[in-house]
Amino acid sequence: MRAQLEHLAEMVSHPSVTLQVVPFKAGAHAGMNGAFTLLRLPDAQPIVYLENLDGASVTRRPGNVAAYEEAFTDLQILAVGKQESLSMISKAIKEH
Repeated sequence: MRAQLEHLAEMVSHPSVTLQVVPFKAGAHAGMNGAFTLLRLPDAQPIVYLENLDGASVTRRPGNVAAYEEAFTDLQILAVGKQESLSMISKAIKEH
């Protein structure tokens, strides 16, 4: 886990990477329902990739995609900024 955290801390320095942490104090949020990847590709409709214990799936249904886009926006609002996120990651590295 420490190596993963160190890798995240290193990636933050890349200009094309935005990393934000949702702190525990944010309470319950949409990200707690499970991980998802929202893919927005040029000249294609957005896709949501879901992975869980049973396998993986992809959805392109506009209503489903819209729900995940809203969840992603909500998570961005709850997350702390780049510097505070890096500080939280650095603290976690020291604890591991």
